[in-house]
Amino acid sequence: MKTQDENKLKLDIGNWYSWQMLPGYGWGPYFSPIKIFEFRKLIENNLIELNFHNACYAKGVQGFCLTMKVLWHVEEYLIVENQPNTSNRVAIIGNIDYAWLEKNISTEKIDTDLPIEDYLDKYF
Repeated sequence: MKTQDENKLKLDIGNWYSWQMLPGYGWGPYFSPIKIFEFRKLIENNLIELNFHNACYAKGVQGFCLTMKVLWHVEEYLIVENQPNTSNRVAIIGNIDYAWLEKNISTEKIDTDLPIEDYLDKYF
């Protein structure tokens, strides 16, 4: 029998995830694949520290290390408050697949036999 925590989305170092930030940098949400380099769960106030590569952010500033407050954590996604008490942004982190990538990032169909992780490593 799985425990409640085993049913929640697990962030693994070295893996890619979907990132949707609200509000984005303009009028709508911001979407990007992110690759996790380091993940730490902090003891107090349901905080996590996440070091990640933000693939769609401006070249040269794609590395981020943020402390975020977990607002909601379920099997499919994790909702975090981006830099608690200093920002009005939240982010939704989830598993990534080609359908998400085509819908939110690419303007054309991605035709590849590569696993999504290999494709993202190669492309970004």
